[in-house]
Amino acid sequence: MTSELEVAASRWYRLPRDATRDDLRAALAELMSSHLRHRPTLLAVTEAAAYDPRVRAEYAESMARRFSEMERGFRAQQAEGGVRADVDPAQVTPWIGWMTERGLFQLLNDGPASVDRHLEGMTTVIWNTIYEGTR
Repeated sequence: MTSELEVAASRWYRLPRDATRDDLRAALAELMSSHLRHRPTLLAVTEAAAYDPRVRAEYAESMARRFSEMERGFRAQQAEGGVRADVDPAQVTPWIGWMTERGLFQLLNDGPASVDRHLEGMTTVIWNTIYEGTR
């Protein structure tokens, strides 16, 4: 499950320089679908993290690894001119990462219909924050 989610999550912050908004949208749809497939387990982990210090530490470590990888991806994209020059990946990454993590839990509660309803909003937030004006 962790590997599948990491692959799905990394797809959008490893987009090639010539990727379009539709490419981002497709990558985010994959992330949302992967999240839905594993939602019961993910919900159990986040619930347990609220009261179990070991689970909380493991979850925090997992998210820190994911955010570190995300920041490296944004920096690589930025070096190629694919991420806006005025974006500081170190500042933006934790915000985008936690907004994505919480948004997936809070908004994807109707199964696949949730993806259709929320995909455009997620795409807009990420595209406008990171990529707008670089293509």
